[in-house]
Amino acid sequence: MANTAIVGLGNPGELYDNTRHNIGFWIVDQLALSLNLRFVESPTHTSHIAEFQRSRRKVILVKPMTYMNQSGKVLQKLFSSYGIDHSSCLLVHDELDIELGKAKLTGKKGPGGHNGVISVFESLGYMPARFRVGMFAKRSPEISLSDFVLSSFSSDEKKLLNKNLPDFLKYIFNFLDHGLDKAMNLSNHTQSAV
Repeated sequence: MANTAIVGLGNPGELYDNTRHNIGFWIVDQLALSLNLRFVESPTHTSHIAEFQRSRRKVILVKPMTYMNQSGKVLQKLFSSYGIDHSSCLLVHDELDIELGKAKLTGKKGPGGHNGVISVFESLGYMPARFRVGMFAKRSPEISLSDFVLSSFSSDEKKLLNKNLPDFLKYIFNFLDHGLDKAMNLSNHTQSAV
């Protein structure tokens, strides 16, 4: 049975901690915490990696340590080393078009202008399954989009994310246990409760 990768997209460094664009890192960090896992730095793959077993397969949690728009180059080499194919990867990232506190599993949807997803698609040659976590919130017209996605969450926004975290992790576990199609059906069925 093929190995599986859960990849969180984000930018490395304290400057980007707690920013909207780094919600992929945050989700994968919380997943590791829930399983009492610790990330290990892998200079070979320019990533932080943690591993565990689930549904009779090895699961690799990955946080690429390049800037987000270079994530694909890292994953191309890593997936080759670990035997990850197009059907056994889930990309976790922020999504501007989804309301904060909500999330969606999707299959072959286009990158939608997300530079990290574009990099992954261009490097791998296919679009992995994606777990798109909403970061949409009202922003002042004076704030540019690039500044907005790199802005920090407010305390109320963080509370909302933490409240809905168990549902986010449940969707990822559904992907691992049941595959994308069934996980999408399960998540869409319960999305109204998130």
